[in-house]
Amino acid sequence: MNKSTTFTQLWDEGPRYTAGDAFPLSTDSILLADFVLPRKHCRVADFGCGSGILGLLLKYREPSVHLLNIDIQQDALDTARSNMQENGLDTDIEYFCADFQDLPAAISGHSLDLIVCNPPYFSQGSGELSPDETRKIARAETNCTMDSLLRSVSMSLRSGGRLCMVHRPERMSELMAAMIRYRIEPKRIRFVQHSIRHKASLILVEGRYDGNPGLQVEPVLILHEQDGTMTPEAKQIYHQS
Repeated sequence: MNKSTTFTQLWDEGPRYTAGDAFPLSTDSILLADFVLPRKHCRVADFGCGSGILGLLLKYREPSVHLLNIDIQQDALDTARSNMQENGLDTDIEYFCADFQDLPAAISGHSLDLIVCNPPYFSQGSGELSPDETRKIARAETNCTMDSLLRSVSMSLRSGGRLCMVHRPERMSELMAAMIRYRIEPKRIRFVQHSIRHKASLILVEGRYDGNPGLQVEPVLILHEQDGTMTPEAKQIYHQS
């Protein structure tokens, strides 16, 4: 990380953050971090951590968690480490430059309490790929398919461990089927809409490894009022008064 890197404070008295050369801060990561319910001293892995925004927000909220940041790009991991150091949170954190299909034993041994993931949304062959390698890896399943991701998740969670992830509604049936195939029972889902007039643009999903059937559908998260202003819940998520 370049010493001249500029960090931005996410909200008043909140953590400082930079995206570096990784994929920039996005609404889906902010919403997913709010959706996750971290428990004290739990062992959490961020699969495809990028610049580390999910881990940063979770550690800021619950400093006792033991965090494993995992990404295939070393530059992204370096940025994630810098974000933690900038905020004095770089304790009980491990960094792994790894492919999901070849995870280290420290991750894949059914030892994790929680996995969080903001994966690539677009399947192979579904559209034009970005010429920028970082954006291509973040948005398209060029290195990480939904199936390979969930297979790795199933190898890493302890029995009763949780997966929390964000995805696109049009791939919901595919996602749910793959979760069940790998013994990750969908337990909680929330749809996200830009406004009441828009169709859902994101889904937030929680699954439990070896969980019993039973899915809780939470109230729709509406981000904006009809006049374009943020809803009270969106303001709360973004720490805006």
